[in-house]
Amino acid sequence: MSRRHAALTGLFFLIACDTPAAPRARELRVPRLNADVVTTRGNVFFDADGSLENTCNGDVVNLVGRVHQVFTEMNAGDTIHIVLHTNFAGVKGYGVPSGVRYHVSDAETERTVVTMGTEFTFEDTIHFSLLLVSEGSEPNLIWDLTEITRIDDNGATVTVTDLKNSVRCAG
Repeated sequence: MSRRHAALTGLFFLIACDTPAAPRARELRVPRLNADVVTTRGNVFFDADGSLENTCNGDVVNLVGRVHQVFTEMNAGDTIHIVLHTNFAGVKGYGVPSGVRYHVSDAETERTVVTMGTEFTFEDTIHFSLLLVSEGSEPNLIWDLTEITRIDDNGATVTVTDLKNSVRCAG
């Protein structure tokens, strides 16, 4: 795992969850689908903090702010579809040593399909597009990642495929 990937992973996985600010998840029947299909939707806000290296100029940016996630689960008997959309628009920080203020413009979507029939399969697709925006003259960092993780036969086979993993500078 690259240093950039580890730093960003640390930012987004070492987060402290508050009490959700939105109503609790509820079960919703999906119109025009089999009566046995149930959709559950949840809306969560939480505080996050961490650091990310702007490899375009060497700044280490200490970030804090509110994160918003929307979870949708569709249970169709032996198959569960889960979609997680995360928005980090409320996350901001300052770069060291430059002192420049940064904010995160990000959209992350994760789609998971779990099938529990005669054979167990788990497939997780993550698409992550992060823009670390300098509010000064420092360059912006752009990181795009698409990754698929698949587990077959109760963990006997695990496959991780990076379809896209690019970091570039702009501005």
